[in-house]
Amino acid sequence: MLTDEKRHKRSIWIYLTVLAFAALAAGLSDAVYSNYFKDAYNVSALQRGLIEFPRELPGVIVVILISLLSSVSNVRVAMLAQGMAIFGLAFLGFLTPPFALMLVFLFINSLGGHLWYPLQDSIGLTLIRDDGNAGTIIGRFKGVSTAFSLLAALLVFTGFRLGWFSFTTPVKLVFVIAMAFLLITLILLGYLDRHVKKPETSASGKRFKLIFRKEYKYYYLLAIVFGVQKQIMFVYGPWVLIDLLGQKTDTMALLGMAGALVGIFFIPALGRWID
Repeated sequence: MLTDEKRHKRSIWIYLTVLAFAALAAGLSDAVYSNYFKDAYNVSALQRGLIEFPRELPGVIVVILISLLSSVSNVRVAMLAQGMAIFGLAFLGFLTPPFALMLVFLFINSLGGHLWYPLQDSIGLTLIRDDGNAGTIIGRFKGVSTAFSLLAALLVFTGFRLGWFSFTTPVKLVFVIAMAFLLITLILLGYLDRHVKKPETSASGKRFKLIFRKEYKYYYLLAIVFGVQKQIMFVYGPWVLIDLLGQKTDTMALLGMAGALVGIFFIPALGRWID
């Protein structure tokens, strides 16, 4: 029979492993989508922009989805998210569907990803018992994710440089491996669900309600402007390198490795500074 303290420590380790495999999966899928669109479908800049609609629409739908699942624990909703991500990625990995159908599977994969993004932080917060060091602990969580994002970028670089990975082959091995990592993440979340003594729900069992206040209007405006500029940067920043400068996936992976290498040290330090 595990004591409460041992159960908590085991939950932390399972959660860290979940973060590691989730970061590996994201690095082998989300991080290389722009190259996939270019190599597999030879999309134009206009098409690349239009693709973002089915990719980012889940970000809005997630608000509704989380409200509908407010009585379900965060860990179990995260399991649902991984299941959707796996389903969508499976069709992209084993097939090269027509462009319109590809957008459907991309949407399903993205819906799972967008549902997972806020939940991974929420789950981490419920595992923190020392509020005085919350920033430091969250920084460590983020540091683990960043470290494995670096490893994923290294795998992408090596795989495409040596010819193991390609987006022009019938089976996209890089997506298949990412799907396997997502499956491991799903299994680990199942273990975590057993170890968390009192799983928190996304809305503590209460009815979900959006609250808007007039005094926060400038914050809302800043959030919108930030989201717009970030989306433009994320979409067309890599696209300039890929389409105009002809850079391949291995080069994009090198840039990802450089950013992750900085983040491994900076993000945990930021957590300590916040404390």
